Amino acid sequence: MRVFTVTTYQDDGQAVTPVSIALLREDGASYYAIDGSIGRIRLDPTQTIGPGLAHLPWHDGHLDRRDPDVRGRDRLARELQWFLKDTPSPELWSWRGDTDHLVLARMCHHLGALPRDVPDWVGSLRQEAHRLALPLRDLPRWPRRIDHPMETARHFQRIARCLDAAAATDPRELDAAHQGGRW
Repeated sequence: MRVFTVTTYQDDGQAVTPVSIALLREDGASYYAIDGSIGRIRLDPTQTIGPGLAHLPWHDGHLDRRDPDVRGRDRLARELQWFLKDTPSPELWSWRGDTDHLVLARMCHHLGALPRDVPDWVGSLRQEAHRLALPLRDLPRWPRRIDHPMETARHFQRIARCLDAAAATDPRELDAAHQGGRW
């Protein structure tokens, strides 16, 4: 089962620091959490990769650890492991799979802590669009503003459905659609 993965993290050129993660399964089950350990560091919006920092619960300029989405790293790791272990034949998918896999592994403490059934890679929706010769302009448009990782995961699910339809199309029809501007 595909699991659409969205991470937010800080990259200061020396370290990648996980901020949040959203996982959305094809069956609709979802998981979202914020790494509570980020409250100890100063977050820099210019070094943030992912949906940004607007989705974080702030209180007086600090991460509000009372928010139910904020988890300590150990609890976060356990919950991620449970969610993924409960997913039959999980396939992780993201827009940029390599970095999301790194952040997921860091949130679980290390790569070896992921459940055995979880693949050691994340499929790239961007790469799949390229493989299908599907121009990016033909993918579902990004909503005007996405401030929350779970909304991004839902958008990735829409993109995946579009890619599924393109992959199921007879290659001759796909070529004709490209030439005719219908894609």
